[in-house]
Amino acid sequence: MNSIFKQYKSNKKVYINILFLFLLLILIFILGNILGDVKVHLDFTFPHIFYNLKNNIIIYEYRLPRTLVAICVGVNFALAGCILQSITRNSLAAPNIIGINSGASFFSVLSLFVFTQSPFFILPVAAFFGAIFSCFLVYIISFKNGINPIRLILTGIAIDILFQAGTSFILIQNSLEVGSAFMWLSGSLWGKTWGDFYFIFPCTIVGFLVTFLFSYKLKAFHLNEDIIIGIGININRNRFILLFISAFLSASAVSIVGPIGFIGLIVPHLVKILVGYNYKIIIIYSSLIGAILVVFSDMIGRTIFAPFEIPAGIIASLIGSPYFIYLLLKSRF
Repeated sequence: MNSIFKQYKSNKKVYINILFLFLLLILIFILGNILGDVKVHLDFTFPHIFYNLKNNIIIYEYRLPRTLVAICVGVNFALAGCILQSITRNSLAAPNIIGINSGASFFSVLSLFVFTQSPFFILPVAAFFGAIFSCFLVYIISFKNGINPIRLILTGIAIDILFQAGTSFILIQNSLEVGSAFMWLSGSLWGKTWGDFYFIFPCTIVGFLVTFLFSYKLKAFHLNEDIIIGIGININRNRFILLFISAFLSASAVSIVGPIGFIGLIVPHLVKILVGYNYKIIIIYSSLIGAILVVFSDMIGRTIFAPFEIPAGIIASLIGSPYFIYLLLKSRF
């Protein structure tokens, strides 16, 4: 009876925390649509709030799609990091660490150089392809009688360095495109439209649902490999599937806003400190906190030096870098 009561209290605390994070996201979402170079005053009484959101051009055409894209991007990066940290059993694993983001960046910059008069959709397509290609490259090189988590991370770091060097070389050779490339490489949400949201939203929904379905296997990866095999889980096959899901989530985000570092690193690690290794809860918490961080970073970047903008990726890096150093100092490797 006592254990049932403790379980009830534990579940109640989880639900309260989820509600708190959801309400905090709504608050940041509203502030993200109001604050900016041009101040907007809204009537928040129901149902006038919906009328104002749709009929205010500044909000509906510019800020609302931008903020919605920021939410999806935060969810995608956080879930991608959540998956990578599970399958590698390493708190330092993230899309920007093992080469997925840099692969997307390289192919995006390459597309700007090769297709100088290309239509707008070439860059996100190139980024998506680059992230998936980088993922497969890491998998193929690191595969040797199965995938070793340490070998996977080391291969990812090597691929990351290679693609970063390639990106720098292209930018040096093509200085005319440096401005537009730098804005994208910094992780900027500037100019995001409803078209960008319509692209990334289905990716976010599908990625979240699939990740949630794999929550049991994500938790199992923290067990000894003999135990994992004993409970009927094919390690290599599931590690490959989850690696691809992570690449899909990261690719869809990078293709729209560029690489925003540290969201996929700090969010899952922080959530695991708070809730342990229940991956159903981790996935929900990570999604909400990731969305809050990206919307908050974009809002700060737009307002702190208005009318000038600081890309959300730079703000997120300023938040994440100290935490990354803290993880390195605590790591045994």
